[in-house]
Amino acid sequence: MSHVDYDCQAEKWSRDTPRNLSDFIARPQLIQRVTELGGDVIDAGCGEGYVSRRVVSSVTSVTGFDKSEGMIEQAIKREKENPQGIDYFVSDMKNVFQIPDESFDVYMSSLALHYFNPEELEPVYGQAHRILRNDGSLVAIMISDIMVLSLKSYPNPAVELKNPDKLFNYNKSVGEFYPVILTCEDGTKMDVGVIHSRMKDHFGAFCKAGFKLKNSQDIVVPSTVPDFFKGLTGIRLYTYLELKK
Repeated sequence: MSHVDYDCQAEKWSRDTPRNLSDFIARPQLIQRVTELGGDVIDAGCGEGYVSRRVVSSVTSVTGFDKSEGMIEQAIKREKENPQGIDYFVSDMKNVFQIPDESFDVYMSSLALHYFNPEELEPVYGQAHRILRNDGSLVAIMISDIMVLSLKSYPNPAVELKNPDKLFNYNKSVGEFYPVILTCEDGTKMDVGVIHSRMKDHFGAFCKAGFKLKNSQDIVVPSTVPDFFKGLTGIRLYTYLELKK
């Protein structure tokens, strides 16, 4: 995940209430499903712990990890300020060597899978499969594979391409990185981005890892979002994915 420097903006990400678009329309679906499943949860690419903190009271336990040391520092800081029993550590989703086999019931990932090249997806899903117990679930939200096209077609300051003139081809642009700027309701701007991959790249990788598809849904921006984001209503930006071991 070296394309975006999350260490330098980790403090800006720290929050307890929804601020950016995905907090309103994508993460709530993830949070609801994980709390329904319950059990021991691993939050892969947990950032500063926003989702971990929102599910911990409804499940048996939560452990979070992220490649960004700055994000984990923020998560640990928040845990010390308000102890909830969440453990955090620094690690890469391609090799979570700190976690023994079959340690968790749910592998939760909130907008992290789009930071990997297609050839990296197989080890990512392989690690998820390894650390899940039998009959465990992978529950994730990720960037839609047509998000770049959507942002080119419907530019909006809430979620905008940093280089809108960069060419995009659904098949030929696989592996290309597209930087994105998020703007929150309060005007705070944060750098993110997406490495373009197709859904078939993910399907091939998780099938090789041993997962079975349980559910996959497009997440379209609804008209119920706050006014600041209403210009994106009807646009497909995210994907919900649920797999079974």
